Amino acid sequence: TMATGTYFVEVDWTNDGTFTATGEDVTARTLRVEFFRGRDVDSQLTGRSVAGSCQILLNNQSGDYNSFNSSSPLTGSLVPGRLIQVRATGPTAGTMWRGYIDRILPKPSVKGLDTVVFECIGPLGFVNLKDVSIPMLTDVRAGTVIGKILDQAGWPTGNAYRDIDTGTGTVIRRIWFFRRPALEAMREVEVTEAGFLRVAGNGRIVFEGRH
Repeated sequence: TMATGTYFVEVDWTNDGTFTATGEDVTARTLRVEFFRGRDVDSQLTGRSVAGSCQILLNNQSGDYNSFNSSSPLTGSLVPGRLIQVRATGPTAGTMWRGYIDRILPKPSVKGLDTVVFECIGPLGFVNLKDVSIPMLTDVRAGTVIGKILDQAGWPTGNAYRDIDTGTGTVIRRIWFFRRPALEAMREVEVTEAGFLRVAGNGRIVFEGRH
């Protein structure tokens, strides 16, 4: 027999880093989930990790996800940037996709069911919304530069948010950035190190050295 999965969709409407408040578990209203993360091409040599995306369709018959509905219990919280995740508790437990809401698109219907679409971006897309300016660094490892870029882009520190290898390649003699999109800057470091920048299913930004 084939194992049956158990899945949950959760949104941090209160913006406190958890999914325990009322209305944050939207599983019962979820109609469809489509998400992507991984390489742009199927090659470990040339494929680069892309900024993940996710689209979630929910039942909105209640109108709770309409920003103009002043009687919604989520009034004031229906804004971009809210943390959202898709996780499984079986057959294997774990977070499958984590990112941030980019747009909330209500889809009213004249005769059928009112729905809403959450269009979401992954962590790499989220940090790329920020431009970074890094003063000249000399004789540094790739992981150090990646860390400074993430810091300036406002990405949280700690093991829950990043896993950055120091880098085992040649020391970078000189590097600096001026008003560069964060992902573009990290790509330059990635190429210099011949490493790999990616996002884990739990939303952690990972940088792997060349080895």
